Amino acid sequence: MTNRGKDVTYAEVQRQIRECLEKGGKKLVISCPDLTRIPVFPGNCPLEYLELVGNYKTIPESVGNLLQLKTLKLCSEKPITLPDSLGNLSALKKLKIYAPVINIPKSFDKLAMLEKLDLCSQDILLPKTFGHLSALKELCLDAKKMQLIPDSIGQCKKLEKVIIVSDTLSVLPESFCTLKKLKELYLDTFALKLLPAGFGNLGALKSIDVFSGMMTSLPESIGNLKNLESLYIDAYNVKKLPLSYKALSYKTTY
Repeated sequence: MTNRGKDVTYAEVQRQIRECLEKGGKKLVISCPDLTRIPVFPGNCPLEYLELVGNYKTIPESVGNLLQLKTLKLCSEKPITLPDSLGNLSALKKLKIYAPVINIPKSFDKLAMLEKLDLCSQDILLPKTFGHLSALKELCLDAKKMQLIPDSIGQCKKLEKVIIVSDTLSVLPESFCTLKKLKELYLDTFALKLLPAGFGNLGALKSIDVFSGMMTSLPESIGNLKNLESLYIDAYNVKKLPLSYKALSYKTTY
């Protein structure tokens, strides 16, 4: 069930949820600028896909009742506070959140089945236990003011694709280089000063796209990336390439 009207009251949203559940619906999409409050979700809710677009600030604790939910998409023009019950969503595989501020609860690291995470905000503070998301395959972080990627990201051993956009992130943790299954890497990170020394350990990498206004050199280990097919590095302060660069046999360069 999808609603994209311009005037949805709280009672109307309640009615739509009730009607969707009575019909055994598994997908619910509500998109409206007047959506400022999210109603309570009943227990044993069969929803597998939920998308909420509006101007709300909080997600009710009852979202934790959506035990069959596989995809959750939240978009609000207001700062969003996620409930502790988010960690109850044991079936969740895809989570996408767009908001000026995203307040992430401690229970976030309990999303053991999460495979795709897409967060877009002014700033993002990931918990130190981020690495507990062991099923994660795709990660997209778009936050101009984000300054830190936790060391525990190295525990996300199934990561295959990483996109990071930030104007203030200056370093990647060395543990990032332990992501042996990483195939695609996109970094739009103006303040990034260098790539980790062990960058060449990312042997599965096929595509690299990096922008930095602060980077002055590339790691010597970059020549170890034998599976590389596409390489794009826009770092105008890098004046000299490492000797190992000649060892690269990528098929496409820009």
